[in-house]
Amino acid sequence: MKSDAMQPGFKRRRGPGRGSTTTPAERTAIQALAISGMSAAAIARHQGRSRKTITRVLTGEEFDNAREMARSALALNAENFAQDWVTASRVAARNGRHDAARDALLGIKAIEPPTARAQQGGFTVQIGVLLPGLGPQASTTAEVIDADSVTE
Repeated sequence: MKSDAMQPGFKRRRGPGRGSTTTPAERTAIQALAISGMSAAAIARHQGRSRKTITRVLTGEEFDNAREMARSALALNAENFAQDWVTASRVAARNGRHDAARDALLGIKAIEPPTARAQQGGFTVQIGVLLPGLGPQASTTAEVIDADSVTE
């Protein structure tokens, strides 16, 4: 059996390559993915473009403007977003899903990312206490407690 490439009239489909320019829609998609936190390498794979092309799109003035518009929109709606997040995380917690709380605690570094041992069911919690008069620069020590050794 012949492969498709051997059939008469077959034209090999090729992605964008040297000399092709990114379309406005493609640039917008690349910018949106970058603003959402996706790496340039991941965007390149997703879009079928080179990292160099993605980097070129993300270093232009157009992207700086898009990023600033996104930041402004977030700032204007931050309180609503926060309330929506709190509501959604409470609903998720009632259903046994604690991903939102875990992600928030990781984000503020109240807990550490899971290690190989912690992925088996334990985690590390850092609890800080701010004492009056010491200010936030006061250092504290933390004791790591093995979740397996804690009894109720």
